[in-house]
Amino acid sequence: EIIEVTGVQTCALPISQIDILKPSVIVFTTGPDRDKYIKECFPEYETVEIIEPRRLWHFKVGDINCIRTSHPRWVAGTEHLDRAIQMVQGIA
Repeated sequence: EIIEVTGVQTCALPISQIDILKPSVIVFTTGPDRDKYIKECFPEYETVEIIEPRRLWHFKVGDINCIRTSHPRWVAGTEHLDRAIQMVQGIA
């Protein structure tokens, strides 16, 4: 049996984690193909800067700074992940 999962159900876990942990910074290492899911889960997001299209995106959800970059297994994206880490160090 296939059960359809709506966006609301899919977003419940990350939203709950944020509510519990109350982070000041979140790094999404998902790559650009998952941006639509981030935007669905956090429709109130505000882009701060698209640092490099499809590679490094800084946005905010409320007071939380968020950075979306390449997945660590994508070797060509290592420089973007390193830059995201540097950004977190500067923000936190």
